[in-house]
Amino acid sequence: KDLAKLQEGPQFRRGLVTIDGKEAVRSVVTKQYGTDTQPVIKGILQAIDELKQFLPASVELRPFFNQEELIDVSIQNLREALVIGGVAVLIVVFFFLANFRTTFIIAVSLPISVIITFIFMKMFHVTVNVMSLGGIAVGLGIMIDAAIVDTENIFRWQQLHPEDSFTATLRGAMEVRRPVAYSTAIIIAVFAPLLFLTGFEGKLFVPFAFTVIVSMLVGFALSVTLTPLLCHLLLGRRNPRAGTARARESWLTRMFLRVYEPILEKAMHKPWRAILVVVLALLLTLSILPFIGSELLPSFDENAILMKVSLPPGASLKETTKVTDKIVSLARNAPDVKDIIALIGRPEGGEETEGFSGFSENYIELVDRDKRTRSIAEIIDWIRRAVAGYPGAVVAFDSPLEDRIRESISGTTGQLAVKIFGPDHDVLAQKAMQLRDMMQGIPGVKDLFVEQTAGLPMLNILVDRRRAGRYGLTPEAVAEVAETALEGRTATTVLRGVKEFKVFVRLQERFRDDPEKIGSILIDTPTGAKVRLSEVAELWQDTGPMQINRENLQRRVQVTCNISGGNIQDVVEHIRSRLGELHLPEGYSVTFGGNYARQQELKHQLQTTMVISLLVVFMLLLSAFNSARQAALVLVTIPLALMGGVWAIFLTLETFNVSSLIGFVAHFGLTVQKGVILTEYINDLRQEGMPLTEALMTAGRTRMRPVLMTAFAASLAVLPLALGIGAGAEIQQPMAIVLIGGLMVSTPIVLVILPVLYGKVVGKFENAE
Repeated sequence: KDLAKLQEGPQFRRGLVTIDGKEAVRSVVTKQYGTDTQPVIKGILQAIDELKQFLPASVELRPFFNQEELIDVSIQNLREALVIGGVAVLIVVFFFLANFRTTFIIAVSLPISVIITFIFMKMFHVTVNVMSLGGIAVGLGIMIDAAIVDTENIFRWQQLHPEDSFTATLRGAMEVRRPVAYSTAIIIAVFAPLLFLTGFEGKLFVPFAFTVIVSMLVGFALSVTLTPLLCHLLLGRRNPRAGTARARESWLTRMFLRVYEPILEKAMHKPWRAILVVVLALLLTLSILPFIGSELLPSFDENAILMKVSLPPGASLKETTKVTDKIVSLARNAPDVKDIIALIGRPEGGEETEGFSGFSENYIELVDRDKRTRSIAEIIDWIRRAVAGYPGAVVAFDSPLEDRIRESISGTTGQLAVKIFGPDHDVLAQKAMQLRDMMQGIPGVKDLFVEQTAGLPMLNILVDRRRAGRYGLTPEAVAEVAETALEGRTATTVLRGVKEFKVFVRLQERFRDDPEKIGSILIDTPTGAKVRLSEVAELWQDTGPMQINRENLQRRVQVTCNISGGNIQDVVEHIRSRLGELHLPEGYSVTFGGNYARQQELKHQLQTTMVISLLVVFMLLLSAFNSARQAALVLVTIPLALMGGVWAIFLTLETFNVSSLIGFVAHFGLTVQKGVILTEYINDLRQEGMPLTEALMTAGRTRMRPVLMTAFAASLAVLPLALGIGAGAEIQQPMAIVLIGGLMVSTPIVLVILPVLYGKVVGKFENAE
């Protein structure tokens, strides 16, 4: 007691947690790999309810981040979308065929297809999640396509030959069997490469591709077995009225035919004018591509915001807490904010790798979605304006899930990371600050943050080996004494019953708050004498690196930022064009990381898979038509048909991202499918001896109805996803928008331009031969 102040207490604090300004204790529970999230969370919530019975009334135990809420709402929204999409498909069938029995046949096939798909998901351990249900929603309009084509064609034959129901059913089913089989194989070939995506994108879209492929196989199997049987049983007993097929068509079909036939006739009479119109539309579409942004993933609405506050290096925990409290108090006044949980500094065990004394991570919990008055982006803008210009603090915003996804796939927290490599740390820090100043003026850049690597106040203690040796001291012995005095160390442990207490020794603050006082610290020599620290070492104050980061064995510092508007490619090109302003010395280089790097990797993956898909599709088309010209003709319609997806993205202010690219893949398969059905029927008519022009017009009129039915069915099936209503729809929305926009354009292009091209290309070569 005469030599020291003794007190019992916790270890020196390195961080703290506050909720609305009150201190709290945070615990993080992570599920084991391969386990289902929802049962784990339900078990945790049950355990929390049991623990509450034994806690004092003053202690509140509650979760502040619960993934189950987002999962439940997302899955429920997708289930509703599936039901709405299914009903929409049936409405399409009824209005086009104007027949309750044909609608009933499709209504029977729909739930059976979905149930069998779920059985296969269970067999292959594919869980029910946002992406697998999204795959079923997209597959809903595709997998029922085979049943629609079969039912429509059998219904047409039943109307034309009511006297022999069995033969009409057989002829109707067999007439479309070959094109349906090939179109199903083509769509499977388009989606199959997605099963081989790796990394986070693979985890995201493999379940999606799996459910689409399975639903296609199930839909085809039912179209071969169940659909013809139901058509024979239900349609065969109905004796259609005599008359022409046109008289028995629905009013909707007749309306479309009145519009379609004159357009097709004009296009056939003036083919080059029709081709010129499509080419000009394609050029116009290409001109808007630079105005469409790109990003890795669309933003999520988790009903929460993550606000990160960074102070200059060397900021104490006390100062960081003070600044964070002031910023949090401003953020709490934002609309729709419910609670704010602040994580300041870092936990003792270092579980948060990003944490340091000058850093805080603030989880902003919002009111329920149905009570919110503003969007996530509007709330973030409100808080950003409120805390803008706070002296010494850098404030950045993100969403909790996106932040974790970004860290897991790219190792950085910003959407874009600009990395500077070089040998000298001081030069790196200087160039990073220049880069930050340069990026501040680039449109779209926000939440700029320079990696905290330099400027940390330091006290350097350089041991003089010769002077220390005179006293019999080694550098290690001197360093041990300095560490004990300044940082403290555990000297021993004391047992009190079954409890163990560490005895932590440290020099009192009044003896270590000045370099001169530190220099006066006495060190015991082996002879029993004492010597001052300043006599065996040189002491001086300086600033130095807070951390030294290396990547691929090279020192690096990075500047991270988020991008507003999603046009990350333009920002990267802008930075590249101005890198010369940095005047980097020899041996220094700049690379781009974050989401941008991962986006480029994914781009190369998809390019490879698309090339493979095109080759496989071409071989399937070659096998279907036995003609390279006809196979190439169907493939030519693909870039023309994709125009609709591009315009849909442009008009809805969406971006090119993983989701929209998957939408293009799906649309690619559907476009080829329509081309196969139409081209195969043209070939059948010509084999029967029909002249080329008449065959083209007849095929267009006859196949217009099933092509339109499948297009409307696929569009309406994903319409709830395209509207983006409810949580969890963000990841599916761009894909659905591309699919709907693409189908609205590709359908008339296939129905009009494909016969025109067939007549000009195939007919010309055959005449020459």
